[in-house]
Amino acid sequence: CRDTGFLIISGAGVDERIVDGAATACRTFFALDEAAKQSAARPHPSHIRGWCGIGTEALAQLEQDVVPPDLKELFDVGPFDLPDDPYYAPEQAGASFAPNVWPAAAPDLRPAMCSYFRAMEALSLRLAHIFARALDLDERYFDDKLDRHISILRANYYPRQLEAAQANQLRAGGHTDYTAFTILWQETGA
Repeated sequence: CRDTGFLIISGAGVDERIVDGAATACRTFFALDEAAKQSAARPHPSHIRGWCGIGTEALAQLEQDVVPPDLKELFDVGPFDLPDDPYYAPEQAGASFAPNVWPAAAPDLRPAMCSYFRAMEALSLRLAHIFARALDLDERYFDDKLDRHISILRANYYPRQLEAAQANQLRAGGHTDYTAFTILWQETGA
């Protein structure tokens, strides 16, 4: 963690049925035609919720690089079932707790992504406990710093690339995440 900022987690205790359910629901969603996916598009550029098509985001621009847009589709989900608390209101939080957008044509996506989101919340808290102990802090030191998070669950889809990429165009441009943890599940195989 000191040198590269990456580590591999194995035996994380996440139920494989939750992982498989989210992966299957995302594959089903991304296989829909563009009009069906468009029904779940981001309602506003500031709301990191819903679907974005190929060429609508350029992650490297977060680093102030001038590059062509990324060659991927994505679907974002944020916290849900929020308490009635002014902290979560748009006046206080802006778009941080904007409502999630769900496609009618993929009814299994919502329960699958919500289950996976909860599983990743739990894993993040377990990781925070491990990091606290490694730093000689009380295991629960980070709990009250992570309990009202603005986390995003993002499903990326990299469709078969039929046309040559532009110069400096990537599937997902170089960037630095701005989160405490980024947990990446990578599908292997075809």
